Amino acid sequence: MSKVKNKGKTTDCPGGKDIALTNVISPSTTACLEGGAEVDVSVNIANKGTLTISSYTLNYQLDNDTKVVQQITESLAIGKTISFTFSEKLILPFDGEHKLKIWVETSGDLSVVNNEQEVPVYFGFPYQFKITFDKYPEDITWKLTKEGVTIDEVTDYSTEADLSTTIHDFCLAKGCYNFEINDAYKDGLLDSATYSLQN
Repeated sequence: MSKVKNKGKTTDCPGGKDIALTNVISPSTTACLEGGAEVDVSVNIANKGTLTISSYTLNYQLDNDTKVVQQITESLAIGKTISFTFSEKLILPFDGEHKLKIWVETSGDLSVVNNEQEVPVYFGFPYQFKITFDKYPEDITWKLTKEGVTIDEVTDYSTEADLSTTIHDFCLAKGCYNFEINDAYKDGLLDSATYSLQN
């Protein structure tokens, strides 16, 4: 460990290896990933230390499944950032939200706090609810449930314009769902008002 004086203060400066996992490129952490598909696991790796790193190990693990390990023997120069894609793809399950943990390891690493990222991934099927209102959007409410548990709902459309159209996107795991739409005035959707739920 070396020290440098900065405006009268002494600061510790790491001298040695420091590898970091800086970004998860793939899979997407916001999109609805189709269950059963195979996707790449890709990340950015950076050398933030003061020594060239000659080898390192990359790992990923979905929830508590068996971890995937890949040994890298290509040198990573000081200050360099690379993109890396695992040779083994991630097979997506069919059941909703999961946690994907990705981490990098190298011997003699001075800082391990930047070695790991854990991100949410959403597996399922994309569905879209589209509704075109009549002149009373404030009367409309709806709820999507699965086995009695609310997945999503809207209870107030009072800020929507009359005769306007709005869209809601869902990422739904495989299973049985109940969709219920209600009109507070109990006269249903009038005029050219319509709604649909489809994937």
